[in-house]
Amino acid sequence: MIWRLARRERVLDTSVVAVIGMIVAIGLGSFLFHTRANGVTRWIDILPIFIFQLLRSIDISVCSGFELATHFLWHIFNALLIYPVMLALILNIGAWRAS
Repeated sequence: MIWRLARRERVLDTSVVAVIGMIVAIGLGSFLFHTRANGVTRWIDILPIFIFQLLRSIDISVCSGFELATHFLWHIFNALLIYPVMLALILNIGAWRAS
């Protein structure tokens, strides 16, 4: 959806592709870790998510003591932040470049 929007707005360049790539890396890392949890996939999951490292650390420490856990919140916050940021980037990149 974001890829199509970027193409429609004619802003699909290296910087936008890099951000979309980071989003894909976060998604793949999370998928790999949650399906094949081991030391390698843990790092694949954690490295691209430096912005959310604090939330991730809180999640890991709280999960063992809180029956419901908080990991689902981490995914929700990721989605709530990443989508609007990408939307704003794609819709405004032309104006940012012109200034």
